[in-house]
Amino acid sequence: MNEESDDESVATEDIKEIEPEPEPVTAPEPAPQTEETKPEIEPEPQTEVIQPKRRGRPRGKKNTDICQTIGSLTKAELVDLIHKQHSVLKEHDAEREKIRTELRQKIENTKVVREKKPRTKKQQEATQKLVERNKARRKLKADTLKQTVKQEVRDDLNRDISDLVQDEIVKIIQEPLRSLTPERIRKVKVLKK
Repeated sequence: MNEESDDESVATEDIKEIEPEPEPVTAPEPAPQTEETKPEIEPEPQTEVIQPKRRGRPRGKKNTDICQTIGSLTKAELVDLIHKQHSVLKEHDAEREKIRTELRQKIENTKVVREKKPRTKKQQEATQKLVERNKARRKLKADTLKQTVKQEVRDDLNRDISDLVQDEIVKIIQEPLRSLTPERIRKVKVLKK
């Protein structure tokens, strides 16, 4: 409002002066980048990809130290190194065997031995009946098999015999017809006289 106004109707006590807000401070502009001074850029957080562990030494890395040291050792030192390796291997084998024996003992100790309960008379009788039924069924099956085989043999023999008899009868009936020619008939008549 205008401070020079003569209007007294406006109460000056109700009017409060508003202080202007301070202007925001701007960040200083970065200096132009040169090869020597590069601003540090925070890398974006990336999810880590877990690579499976590979056996042996990492690829691309050659362990030349061992080759150089082994090549520089004398025979006595090499023999000593081999003995040390063998002793380490023996200790490792002994530890593994110890662990195995402990596991075996734990397994044997945890085994529960169950005793068989004695069978009652009813169970024994039921088993006996079952055994007898199985024997009777096997015997019946064997008997029926024998009977069917015998019957089949009889039927085959009867068929064969009837076929043979039939063939002979046919031969007897048909043979004289074939053999009687007019000339033979005359000879038979001559012989009968």
